[in-house]
Amino acid sequence: MYKRQARAGLLIDNLMDLSHETYLHGGYIGTPEVAETPITTEVDDKAGIVYVSRRMADAACPPFYARSTGITGRITRWQDIEFTPPCLYKLHSRIAPAGVLPNADGTDPDAFHVEVVYAITPETESSTHDFWAVARDFALDDREVSDFLRESNRTVVLQDVTALDVLERVLTGEPDGYQELSVNIDTGGLAARRMMARLAEAAS
Repeated sequence: MYKRQARAGLLIDNLMDLSHETYLHGGYIGTPEVAETPITTEVDDKAGIVYVSRRMADAACPPFYARSTGITGRITRWQDIEFTPPCLYKLHSRIAPAGVLPNADGTDPDAFHVEVVYAITPETESSTHDFWAVARDFALDDREVSDFLRESNRTVVLQDVTALDVLERVLTGEPDGYQELSVNIDTGGLAARRMMARLAEAAS
């Protein structure tokens, strides 16, 4: 858990748009393909879930996965997000050698899977408790891999902490407010905002 000196909405925006991995987390989990690959966004209003998916068919293998899985070449990389307002975020990551896809029956023995969970807990209008956990289905008994992934995950999360804390200071320091510009990659975050606004309105 980390305490962020930034509003919860900034963390949600950050997690719903993983293209920032290319720029903020290069050398760990970011590669050019993350920012270059379009996303799909779906909203299930009945279930109250926003889905964002990015499917990379041929991507570079970042150090985070190369060292932990042993893959040395190009990869098929999937990022499937589920956000359930107001606070539950799940990221399902799939990594496999390029060209390797799940079987027709849904089994996926030749891929590596990482699950990331966030429980985003606002403290004030400008601070947030960030509870998170990461699980995997490979190298479960390998202490070296566990230590490497723990430190890498910690570094990546702290990079986000630093960036969002700076962004919060910039936003609150604008004397006349600020104007946002949204682009296609923001569709997941905007859908999450709309769902959060409806929840807030229903609770008021």
